[in-house]
Amino acid sequence: IDQRSEGGRDPIIMKGRPGGDLAWVRAPRSPAASYLPLSVALDRQGGAYMVGAFGESMQFRSGERIVSRGASDGLLARYSGDGDPLWARAIGGERHDSLWAAASDAAGNVYVTGTVQAGVDVDSDGRVDATVTA
Repeated sequence: IDQRSEGGRDPIIMKGRPGGDLAWVRAPRSPAASYLPLSVALDRQGGAYMVGAFGESMQFRSGERIVSRGASDGLLARYSGDGDPLWARAIGGERHDSLWAAASDAAGNVYVTGTVQAGVDVDSDGRVDATVTA
């Protein structure tokens, strides 16, 4: 991998071959920090979903940039079996939000768990989709 950081701690996702060879490495860039834990779930097409959290913004190899709406947002990104970023979502609101784990089912759906505070946008359209109150 030959990629310049934007100054933050960047997440990394790698795919290895059964014999131990490296198939690909991807590291989206962020000027802030990516937060642990990061988790990966496989899809039926040989690709993967990556979840975690990030601050400020995150730039993907495809050119797509997602922007955090608060102190941190949950990260959900999908990669093809060849390591191409297919799409990414910032899931969160004005506070600290993060995704912790993901799983996919036989129909191709992805399920994520995490924590959110107050109003959150879950589909990256800029509007609050759910509100969690104390």
